[in-house]
Amino acid sequence: RRADGRTAIAGSAAFEDAIVAWVRIQDREYLVREATTTTIYEPTAGPAGVVFTPEHPQTVRPKLETSAIFTRRVGFDGPLAGPRKISLEGINVQPAVAFSPSGATAWCVWVHDPEHLDLVGSNRGRNLVASVWTRATDSWTEPQPVLGLPDDYPGVLEPSIALKGEARGLLVFNALPRNAAENDTGLNGTNRFVYLSRLEGGVFGEPVLVHGV
Repeated sequence: RRADGRTAIAGSAAFEDAIVAWVRIQDREYLVREATTTTIYEPTAGPAGVVFTPEHPQTVRPKLETSAIFTRRVGFDGPLAGPRKISLEGINVQPAVAFSPSGATAWCVWVHDPEHLDLVGSNRGRNLVASVWTRATDSWTEPQPVLGLPDDYPGVLEPSIALKGEARGLLVFNALPRNAAENDTGLNGTNRFVYLSRLEGGVFGEPVLVHGV
């Protein structure tokens, strides 16, 4: 019994292999029943129109604080190595992977939140982190933060990365405005910006706004 999801894959044409990344909730009991309740509003049709009635079901949430990013090298005929955990403790979700054109390195970027138990109560405290795989040593580096001031980009989600060299490429992601309310998740599709950051010499540059609301 295990909760795996949100996969990503990148391939190397030069070596005809690929790296798969995914999210795993490591606790076998991957759903948590909280002592608190959640307020929801159920619509009911009445003589004067629709009335929204508050209800208070028990809170059940995924155990995201035990989530981790795993990777595995694969070929056309199946796995070439075992799965590896490359993330730090905390919430780790939405991996993106890219190979360099030579196939000598691969980068994995994902959303990391070391502070919270979910991604809906607060949009602060999370960052993008990156780890680099090197073919020569078949090893991943320790994850490093991407955004210098992560709360300038609250609610950061959905990274995507493309490489032009071993340590050169582009990273895009979306986030809320800097002045967004802390409880604004942006998950309704509004109020989100798209940003781009250039990777030069292994260092991500200051994000540039690509598209507004």
